[in-house]
Amino acid sequence: ALRANSSLLNPNYKNEAWSDDEGRRLALCMRVYRDAQSPLARAYAHFPDRASKSVSEKWLRSLNPEITYKLFTKNEDLTLLRAIEEKGGANACSWVQIARQYFPTRNPRSLKYRWMEVASDEDLVRKFSKGGKMAKRKQERRSK
Repeated sequence: ALRANSSLLNPNYKNEAWSDDEGRRLALCMRVYRDAQSPLARAYAHFPDRASKSVSEKWLRSLNPEITYKLFTKNEDLTLLRAIEEKGGANACSWVQIARQYFPTRNPRSLKYRWMEVASDEDLVRKFSKGGKMAKRKQERRSK
């Protein structure tokens, strides 16, 4: 029950697209609280009708000015493929680590999705085959 109260399953939370006004308010909150120990936690209080996960995802995925949302360049694609190879392949790498080391203005999630777009068929098969992390996670979820 606790998890449902703090998630998108809670009927007291909005589960719809963010309005422009809400986006502006969140950006303002993050500007005001940027020096706080946990700026997102402070911003949550200003959105009582939104789950904290919704607030943090909105900030991290689309509003954070330190993150670029532009299309990937050819050079970035090549750097991404080389970085994955250096780290031992997509199953062995940490997307957060790659973002920090090679792409400080990119979101780790966007790197993962971009890799899936530009990776070779062989790499994708390796990633999603029975031996890959993603396949293992799916198997673990099914057995619960």
